Amino acid sequence: MARRNLYLLGLLCCSVWAGAQTDLREQYIEHYALLAVSEMERTGIPASIKLAQAILESRYGTSSLALESNNHFGIKCGTRWQGEGTYKKDDDRDSKGRLIPSCFRTYTNPEESFVAHSSFLQTYRRYEELFELDPDDYKGWAKGLKKAGYATSRSYHKDLINLIEELDLDQYDRLSSRKLMARMSKRERNRQKFELEELKEERAVVKPVDILVNNDVRYLVSKSGESIEDIANRAGLPVRTVIRYNEHIEDAEMLMRAGARVYLQPKRKNFRGRDKWHEVKPGESMFDIAQAYGIDLEELYERNRLTSGQQPKAGEGLKLRGWKVKDAPDIQSTRVNDIAANYRYSPVPPSAQKPQQTTAAQDTVNSQPVANPYPNDPFGGPGPMPETETPQKDELDFEVTATPGPGQNNTGGSAVFHTVVIGDTLTKLSKDYKVSIKQLRDWNDLKESDIIKRGMRLRVR
Repeated sequence: MARRNLYLLGLLCCSVWAGAQTDLREQYIEHYALLAVSEMERTGIPASIKLAQAILESRYGTSSLALESNNHFGIKCGTRWQGEGTYKKDDDRDSKGRLIPSCFRTYTNPEESFVAHSSFLQTYRRYEELFELDPDDYKGWAKGLKKAGYATSRSYHKDLINLIEELDLDQYDRLSSRKLMARMSKRERNRQKFELEELKEERAVVKPVDILVNNDVRYLVSKSGESIEDIANRAGLPVRTVIRYNEHIEDAEMLMRAGARVYLQPKRKNFRGRDKWHEVKPGESMFDIAQAYGIDLEELYERNRLTSGQQPKAGEGLKLRGWKVKDAPDIQSTRVNDIAANYRYSPVPPSAQKPQQTTAAQDTVNSQPVANPYPNDPFGGPGPMPETETPQKDELDFEVTATPGPGQNNTGGSAVFHTVVIGDTLTKLSKDYKVSIKQLRDWNDLKESDIIKRGMRLRVR
């Protein structure tokens, strides 16, 4: 009888312990799910991966590192960390192979640790290839983290995948933050919304607020005269990554016109929206359509049985997803290859533009902007800009016969153009070339709020 009672007591204790563990799991996931989904929407890191890593590294927030340092991802200090740290033995060894204490980052609260995890993966190049994966490819992310050396465990990727599947964490990869909040109690929703608001400053450092999404691909919109290096820094990505994701970008110094889409992930092979076909509008190129729908340009060419540079006639239909078309659409007589010319920034007025070098390049430049064929796209797709070349420091680019613009007097002689270098201002150029600031603005179509940047070409005489 006593033995039976002990057996029943043991079962009861196990049941209580198992129940406590279940409650701990559910509470932890519920507490951080919205933050994980919100970070996924902002950075592209799957919510399932973030939650699984946090669970594995912090043991549902019960590890000493999580309790003492609010570090739920086991992130070490490294050489870039400027904040506080705590030392614990992990896997670092001295020259004799003996374990030595490792420095781990200390955060103000656990939520800050979740945001810092995003920044950590985005900052280090060894994780760069992860952002080429689909946001819902948790298996690919898990294997990529193991390959990049996030942890030394040989089974790290398997452990993550097992956790995700056991706890059904991949459901959060398919949820938006809005839908997730709708499932919460009012009290829990208000609490997590408050925590997200408290993290606003830290989250802005990781990723700017102007990140948009098209066809499940993140992108941002370029500003007038902004270089690719500036855009990469604004997005928190290496320059070479941005160049690889965009067919029209050539190098870090390339200056962009305002309103061009710059994708921060690989464009998709298919359009994931409702539309299966697109009717080509007058003035549209294959590249314009690929940008508007977030489709890889080569895939669009291949699906419609066209070769690179061919442009379909207006009114033809282009297939956006599914199998290849049976017959290629009718094409224009000219080919367009220099798609970058439409995206380069140039402050040179039309009267001073260089002649186009090829017939194909001329065909890409329209005197009137193309009407917006995409009602849901506030930017109206890419627009034409004249071709420029990478300027050299202190170079007077070229002289042309001056042609008066609206409200300007024709003083005769030649117009002189100056390439902006570091330290140049309109005031300085006004003094150097003995011309008024107003005249400089009029010549170069600059508003009072516009700021000149390195590499811009300005007419100064």
